[in-house]
Amino acid sequence: MELSLIVPIYNVEEFLRECLDSLYKIKGIEKEIILVNDGTKDNSMAIIREYEAKYPEITVVVDKPNGGLSSARNAGLKIAKGEYVSFIDSDDFIDVELFEKFYHEGVKDKLDIIIGNAIYYKDGVVGNELFRSPAVKEGKIMAGLEFLDLSFEKPKCFREEVWDDIYRREFLLENNLFFYEGLIHEDSLFTPLAYIKAKKVRFIDAPFYFYRQRVGGIMSK
Repeated sequence: MELSLIVPIYNVEEFLRECLDSLYKIKGIEKEIILVNDGTKDNSMAIIREYEAKYPEITVVVDKPNGGLSSARNAGLKIAKGEYVSFIDSDDFIDVELFEKFYHEGVKDKLDIIIGNAIYYKDGVVGNELFRSPAVKEGKIMAGLEFLDLSFEKPKCFREEVWDDIYRREFLLENNLFFYEGLIHEDSLFTPLAYIKAKKVRFIDAPFYFYRQRVGGIMSK
């Protein structure tokens, strides 16, 4: 198994199909898509079952009581089988072609973390790319600590979100890198710890991830 895509799901029936349609269109990568129902109260579970029935050979469903985003990601990570792991939020979606290129470019170097980029998306309108420091746009392989240092070279250049990165699964497990449960903005803790531990990272400026800005999301509240 090359890649595990972990999708925590909680009350996102309005956006879930768009997210899943983009993930199931990925080609040329041996993948599993882990759908974690985190105690959703809307129609999301029915949508999960729909995709499970349609794609049974590559779909893994986890049905658990609500525990929050960190808990859902951890549940997926604990059963993942892929050499690499991607965390996708269920109200977002990806550019399939860019994601495939990003993945294949990154895995050839056996990186601990393949660092990508994202685009703001709101009300059907595509916005700007999330900004990163020009110092890290060279695409060279470096230690995670060096990358972290360069990310703080200029104000507002450090990006903490995990969904535009791909992680080598054994690297996460060997370093006990799970998400702290019960913490809002869990990436604020996870990402620096991961960079500090990583021996090989590389930034590839492929804005494959569409980050949806919406009322009711964690960031808006």
